Amino acid sequence: MKVLIITLNAWSDTGSTGNTISNVFGDATDIQFANLYCRNEPINNNLCHTYYKITEDQIIKSLIGKKAGKSFELADPHQKTDIAFNPLSNGGLGNFLRKYRPTFLLFLRELVWLLPVWKNKGLRAWLKAYNPAIVYMHGHTNIYMHRIMEYCTRVTGAKIVMFFGDDMYGRKTHSPVGYLYESLYRRRLRRSIAISSLLFGGSTKLCEEYSKLFHKEFHPMFKQCDLSGLQGKTTINNPITIVYAGNLLFGREDVICSLIEVLKKVNNLDLIYKLKLLIYSNTIPSSSSLKILNDGVNSVYMGCKPYSIICECMNKSDMSLFLESFNKENIKKTRLSFSTKIIDCMQSDSAMLAIGPAQIASMDYVIKNNIGITATSMDEAYQVLKNICEHPQAILSSIDIKTAFATQHHTKKSKEYMNQIKAII
Repeated sequence: MKVLIITLNAWSDTGSTGNTISNVFGDATDIQFANLYCRNEPINNNLCHTYYKITEDQIIKSLIGKKAGKSFELADPHQKTDIAFNPLSNGGLGNFLRKYRPTFLLFLRELVWLLPVWKNKGLRAWLKAYNPAIVYMHGHTNIYMHRIMEYCTRVTGAKIVMFFGDDMYGRKTHSPVGYLYESLYRRRLRRSIAISSLLFGGSTKLCEEYSKLFHKEFHPMFKQCDLSGLQGKTTINNPITIVYAGNLLFGREDVICSLIEVLKKVNNLDLIYKLKLLIYSNTIPSSSSLKILNDGVNSVYMGCKPYSIICECMNKSDMSLFLESFNKENIKKTRLSFSTKIIDCMQSDSAMLAIGPAQIASMDYVIKNNIGITATSMDEAYQVLKNICEHPQAILSSIDIKTAFATQHHTKKSKEYMNQIKAII
């Protein structure tokens, strides 16, 4: 079976979307992949060799005679590819644009993609030559990605499979211009869902809500856990080490600063065990936050490190932290999401420490299945962390429960998802 994967970013296992796709499709032995992507970024995966790249700068350059779009093959998926300036790369500007998503820039980008120059002979020839049976795409908040998906299916006659990891349809802005963009996007999203043959959701909450909302069945799809590296923790460090690995956007920077204040209070108690937080992130925090995040005693900011190093540190730590903001606006953005960080925590040799609002899907999953040590407020976090310092063996018990659950519910699921996809052909 030939599958065309459409992604905004280049397919890289170091990114959230690319990592999820590789995880879900990784066990497939009878599937061939091609990838159409839209950013000037390096490729890094083990599954795909056939690519087509269309970017905004190519579209703009086509106005002076250069062709938009480029097809190529990579014998080695880790071979270096041509990249160019990407304003959304990790850094101050990229973090700002991803966090605030200025609406005028969203409209400007859509105007660029309205230029029909990317719908050229080169793309049509590449699509027909590859001739996929399935076009697979994660739900995007960019209108043009949905237009690309529909164009590819019109040319090839392929069936559409979509995955939604977050709430893409809910209203998230009150500004008139932002409301207009959301209205146009929501109309396009309804169209994409209507023409899809199979729909997946990243959380049971999302599947339940979207199935009712769109009158089409959404099937749960979870990332698989790789438990091969587990050694089995038998001892607890002192200080008890907590690792946070993830971005600090959507209010997480503020809430992690609040958590460090809680750590300080617990560490000031006359207890044998102390706590220490290590923060790995590609987000550059503000200078005022950095003083808190990197005080050297309660918390250390480690910066950006390779995924393999982070996994090693999570295995050596006592607890891996999942964290979400308690701010109402941020709850709207994360309420239906099943965070990939839950999987990272589940497949580590450390216990999961989950702190966030009880009503969001990720916290609901952890609480209902008892797979982590949880707190749904900062006051509760203080009591939970104090109790851990008084009874550190609770960490080992929590690890055992989490690992048993991960083994039963988050391993060997890829073939099940592939069979669902094959059934629609």
